[in-house]
Amino acid sequence: MRYTFRKNERLCSKKLIEQLFSSGKSFLTYPVKVTYCLQDNPSSPPAQVLILVSRKRFRKAFRRNRIKRLLREAYRLEKHQFYNYLNNVQKNCLIAISYVADNELSLDEIRKSIRTSLQKICDNDASKNSMA
Repeated sequence: MRYTFRKNERLCSKKLIEQLFSSGKSFLTYPVKVTYCLQDNPSSPPAQVLILVSRKRFRKAFRRNRIKRLLREAYRLEKHQFYNYLNNVQKNCLIAISYVADNELSLDEIRKSIRTSLQKICDNDASKNSMA
């Protein structure tokens, strides 16, 4: 299995970003805040991701860029179980990952947070589907 993060897995469409923030759900798993929106129409990438780091918290661009690189790397390594879940339930997901910590954390801490966040999205959807 190849651990990649391709261009089509990035959320770039203004229309989809607006839809995500207007109708999506969010939660905090320190050091990231995750906003997500599940859709019933499966498409080629099962999930599209937007990575956000605040300029207010990190004034220097090289710090923001480093944290974005760490977030992308953590997502790239942890996305495969999430993709398997989305393919099984025939859904598509839009995700915005916002870094909310005031200092730069290690890749291991960020990776653990991303793993927990993706699992929480799966659990929330599974519990919603079991009630219906």
